[in-house]
Amino acid sequence: MDLCDRSRASTAAAFPGSLIPQRAMRSVPFRFGLLFLSIAAALALAFATPYAWVLRAACHAGYWLTALLFAAFLFFLWRELDGAGGLAGLGRRIAAEKRALALLAVLAGLLQIHEPHRAKVLYDEDVLCGTALRMHEDRLAVYPVRMHFFDGRLTVFNSTADKRPPFFPFALSLVHDLTGYRTANVFILNALLAFGLLSGLYYLVRPLAGAVAAAAAAFLMAGLPLLAQNATGASFEVMNLFLITVFALAGRRFLAGKGAEGLGLFLTLSLLLAATRYESALYLFTFAGLVLFKWVREKRVTLPWAATLSPLLFLPSLFACRVLLTSGGLQTKTEGTFFSLSYLPGNLEHIFYYLFCPPSSDQTNSLLFSLVGLAALTVFLVTFFGSLARREGVGDARIVLFATVATILATSSLSLIDNWGQWDDGTVARYSLPFHLAMALAFGSALPLVFRGGTPRWVPLAAAGWLLLCSLPQSARHEMTDRLPLCADSAFLHDWMEKNTTVRDLFVDQSAIGIMLAGRPAVPYPVANDAPWKLAAVIQAGVYENVFLVEHLAFSAQTGTWRALDAKSVPDPSIHSEPVLEYRSRLTLKTVISRVTGVDDPDAEQHAVPADPDARVRRLYEIMP
Repeated sequence: MDLCDRSRASTAAAFPGSLIPQRAMRSVPFRFGLLFLSIAAALALAFATPYAWVLRAACHAGYWLTALLFAAFLFFLWRELDGAGGLAGLGRRIAAEKRALALLAVLAGLLQIHEPHRAKVLYDEDVLCGTALRMHEDRLAVYPVRMHFFDGRLTVFNSTADKRPPFFPFALSLVHDLTGYRTANVFILNALLAFGLLSGLYYLVRPLAGAVAAAAAAFLMAGLPLLAQNATGASFEVMNLFLITVFALAGRRFLAGKGAEGLGLFLTLSLLLAATRYESALYLFTFAGLVLFKWVREKRVTLPWAATLSPLLFLPSLFACRVLLTSGGLQTKTEGTFFSLSYLPGNLEHIFYYLFCPPSSDQTNSLLFSLVGLAALTVFLVTFFGSLARREGVGDARIVLFATVATILATSSLSLIDNWGQWDDGTVARYSLPFHLAMALAFGSALPLVFRGGTPRWVPLAAAGWLLLCSLPQSARHEMTDRLPLCADSAFLHDWMEKNTTVRDLFVDQSAIGIMLAGRPAVPYPVANDAPWKLAAVIQAGVYENVFLVEHLAFSAQTGTWRALDAKSVPDPSIHSEPVLEYRSRLTLKTVISRVTGVDDPDAEQHAVPADPDARVRRLYEIMP
């Protein structure tokens, strides 16, 4: 019994013939109608309902809907494994591939040894990890806004929904569920995903070009300093790349099967990919195109019931998109629109500089990677279209690879008209990772075209030599991570907090989430400045021993003065403080930590905390910043 038959049987039990005629349920138009109805319902729930309802649904239902999608993925994955011999068959395959897997594990390990493990892009990664924390503790798809040490424990007082898709925080929350919460869990997750990425790359290339070429492609990808920077970070970039590779592997399995075989796994992976990064939603169109291609080739349509209802599993990402559009998440560096053709010339200049700047620069690129990758990408596309023009068979594996590479090029091209499309900016360079993956895939698959007799073994050996002698020293020499804004400052702050403070010390920072994740109470500046008197009140009431202000300042050569990096993160003039220490990661960038000594408060008598225990508790809730 295939997937369609099982789906038909379960549906017949759920919908008796007296409600829906069996002939109608079996008809393709009926199922397509239900699919379009599901799409319309998902779009209406996300974009045609009041924003307050959407925000509430994103917070309270986002985790459970994402869990349902992940459970569907595990179900279809188990069915595929069961059809291939179950766990015993999987064990035999792993044993047969032990040498290849050992090599890939070594390459993944090399990515972990020459970059520090810390959040790289502040404060995006703090928000992702904060959302994972709330998912782990309360099953809420929100991140903490302010946290206090109250009644003997750290307590989140306010949270809100994030504008980013929820799957990466959900996956991280599962790691917390299994091992207990610790900030290092995100680095463990990304290390495992890096191994999965290199494995996916290897097994995508091997059927097309052989094991030697696949190993060369893996060496090339592992030697990219930018990948090492993100594999030791706290963001979702490596997960996005990993899901792209397994999406392509699932697509290849689907085209190789009959009817709806493999469709469930392929579908859920496309939804998980779209729930990781916004631009990865384009892979849903790739999924639809490959399904349509198979229908035309087999001259029949197979649409299981699970597929007709699948758009409802995309609701968490649609909710996040509504939050993004409503909350002003599409911000620009200057006045103007987020996407515009006017950005194209400048972005192209920055992109070409990033790809082809020499190793002596302070960029995370690889000149050799760019040169051989672009050449291979050109060869791959020319030969693919040439084969189509000559009406030669290209094979399912090459069709899926082309569809994946084409989608990567489509998503990467968004940087050309994006206000944040300058790849040579340290915080933006991560947008180039999918493009590098496309070049690595093309490089591996193009090697048999260059070496007609088979890829010689010196090619992966040369790639390994480049990795060890050029790539790793490049990262170590330039200290890529510490060149990112505030990355070194954040590391210094966290180290100082751990050695010199306790939970009885409150922090006020530009983004308080990172401090909360490190186990200290914190509030952001807008909250503290809204009622400055509360900073003094919590000290007077004995809730906190100290309140520290953390200011991030940049030096202006034009004015000769220091200014806040964020105009909204300046202490209110009524707050008085004394400097404790300052840290300079660069000559023009410093972090200043100050202790609050007092606050101008004309209503201080009214803000006093009563001595009566019950009244005191109620009042303490009110005076918490």
